[in-house]
Amino acid sequence: MKAVIIFTTNILRTFVNYKFVKVFEKNTKKNIIELVAWSLFCILTYLFHMMFSSLIVNVIVNLLFLIILVRLYTNQTVKCLFVASLIYIVNMVCDGLVYILFTRYTIGQDVEEYYGIITVLFIMLIEKIVEKLIKIEDDFEISKKHWIAFTIVPLISTYVIYNVVTRILTEDNRMIVAVIVLGILANNMIIFFLYSSVLEAHKERIAQNILQKQIEAYENQIMIYEESQKKYNDLKHDLKHHVMFLQSVANNNDGKLVKYLNTLEKNYNCPQELVNCGNSEVDRILNYMLSQIKEPLNELEVTAKIPKEIQYELYDLNIILCNLIDNAIYAAVNSRQKILRINMYMRKTMLFIEILNSYDHPIKQRNHRYVTTKPNGHGIGLEHVKKIVEKTNGVMDIKVDDNVFSVKVMIYIK
Repeated sequence: MKAVIIFTTNILRTFVNYKFVKVFEKNTKKNIIELVAWSLFCILTYLFHMMFSSLIVNVIVNLLFLIILVRLYTNQTVKCLFVASLIYIVNMVCDGLVYILFTRYTIGQDVEEYYGIITVLFIMLIEKIVEKLIKIEDDFEISKKHWIAFTIVPLISTYVIYNVVTRILTEDNRMIVAVIVLGILANNMIIFFLYSSVLEAHKERIAQNILQKQIEAYENQIMIYEESQKKYNDLKHDLKHHVMFLQSVANNNDGKLVKYLNTLEKNYNCPQELVNCGNSEVDRILNYMLSQIKEPLNELEVTAKIPKEIQYELYDLNIILCNLIDNAIYAAVNSRQKILRINMYMRKTMLFIEILNSYDHPIKQRNHRYVTTKPNGHGIGLEHVKKIVEKTNGVMDIKVDDNVFSVKVMIYIK
């Protein structure tokens, strides 16, 4: 009967820990690997608990298994360690508080298995509080130093609680130890909020950068419009004289007509308007991004034909185009070949974006993710662009071959 209660309690604890992990990882896809991994976690932690009475062995084993599980959800080692240690310290604190407040537990004594259910309910309560108060909508990448700072607190807390319970706890100081453990819990709850705040601040900074680019792009497009309007007004004013001259040159047929028309085109062409694809928003983004090219390229090819109106979130389109083109421009300008090609077109309800550029710098990858080669680069990254594309069941494909980097995006449009 005792073994059944302990195993049932472990199943409940495993489920609550699963819910805890999902607070940090919003991916809702469930697969057979995930199910098998959590089932093994439940069985193995139960077996170790029954086989070994050593507290330190159970602490190490449970934390290690939890780290392995969290690894299924993220490729970042430091984030994996942070999430696992933070969730485990909540488990450890809840165990400690229940044993201290509801039993006469001292180190080495057995505790009635029924108290494990109280512990699980306590963990569940904290998980629900964290789930309601902390909103992590997007998993932006943050710096390693932040992850390390976050991870230190729960790891130190684990060490402190272990020593407090095993070396300090007596019949006379139970309430003092309980206050210490509650303080450690409060300290780690603050880490939950700090983590959420850092992500929110990072998201806000990216939104401000995108907004700034939008403002600059609008200013650039207004300048192009004013320049085009000025050229149009000049042409309208001089049109009568041009027609009279063209008539006389056409009558003489002496070869001056082509030369005159070429001069006329140059005078009234607006050099800032590099793209006119039919969609004003796409024109604005492309013209602004291409105006950032400070050095001449050996090959610049831009082909874009988009309907006047498309039903797609402008903010997301800004992130996709600005990030991809900005990366492509930097790589192309700093390469020997200096090649940049951009192609955008619609096929029924699908928008295709193809960007190709030459590059010289070695392509960097970390945890199977492409990393910027810009000095002090801290953009949102290709991984986040991919998430935005996949939000509407789109597809992004990256190929690297012979100093040529190409990105192809297919987005479903309503």
